[in-house]
Amino acid sequence: MRRFVPLAAAFAMTVAWSNAAWARDPAAAEALYRSGRDAAKKGDWDKACAQFAESQRLDPAPGTLINLADCEERRGLIASAWTHYVEASTQFKHGDSRIKFAKERAATLDKKVPRLIVKLEPNTPADAKVFRDDVELGTASLGVPLPVELGPHVVSVKLGGAEKRFPFNALEGSKNEILAGAPSASDPPPTASPTPSAPAPKHDASQDSRPPPPDAPDPPPDFRAMGWGLAGVGVVGIGVGTVTGLIALNKADEVKKTCGPEYLTCTNESVDAASGGKMLSTVSTVSFILGGALIVGGVYFILTSPSSSSQKKGATGGTTALGVSPTGLLVRGTF
Repeated sequence: MRRFVPLAAAFAMTVAWSNAAWARDPAAAEALYRSGRDAAKKGDWDKACAQFAESQRLDPAPGTLINLADCEERRGLIASAWTHYVEASTQFKHGDSRIKFAKERAATLDKKVPRLIVKLEPNTPADAKVFRDDVELGTASLGVPLPVELGPHVVSVKLGGAEKRFPFNALEGSKNEILAGAPSASDPPPTASPTPSAPAPKHDASQDSRPPPPDAPDPPPDFRAMGWGLAGVGVVGIGVGTVTGLIALNKADEVKKTCGPEYLTCTNESVDAASGGKMLSTVSTVSFILGGALIVGGVYFILTSPSSSSQKKGATGGTTALGVSPTGLLVRGTF
């Protein structure tokens, strides 16, 4: 029975991986991406950013992420843009031309993103909570230059029912250092609107002349490695089922020999053999079922994932059909 546990765990992992692979909505994501590109060409950055963000949520892809970063930069959200450029630059396949674009924009914005350093006065109580706008800053965040968006912000320290506020305005390339202290009884209670009113950061119109990120198809995800792994575990499962099945048959023969045709001469050993054979028969059946399911899942991922050459070319040629017949597994495809 100890061998049954890894097989059950592998089957559970298969279900989880399958759900993760199929929970996405690539078709909707592609439609939103194209609509976002059209909105970007018209200079409608609010619409473009919203659609790129939704496309990325439905089906994450570095090509979408780099377009979202470009859109955020043009809206003046340079901290978010910098973050997404850096993230996108690490996700493209080696040799993709968009890596250079993402790294260059990230390097440019790195010099422009405002930073905030929050320090607490030495006598601040340990249970005081520190916030930057609506985001709570843990102890590890204190004293570290953290990127913030352009414009007005407020650092607040909350203790009990009182709050002490430290507003500031983040300018391009600035390093804002705030020494915050605990509130006193005379300070007002916490407010639900922590950000002070101030002019929004101006959009740099010169950025509109920049060319958009290169538009190239992102290769579909490659699940072949996972497919081979699942198929391998499935083969092990079939092997376990075969071995345990043979042992169960051997136990059945042993019972017949000791108990006789009418099962009138059974001994304690034959009863134990019958019990063990029944358990092994169950293990064999379950192993065959799980092994077969894992092999089918593995073959599916192997056949539906693009080859390395087609990924580099952005090709999507070839069709595959997978099914089960009364005599076994059916696979049909053109490559």
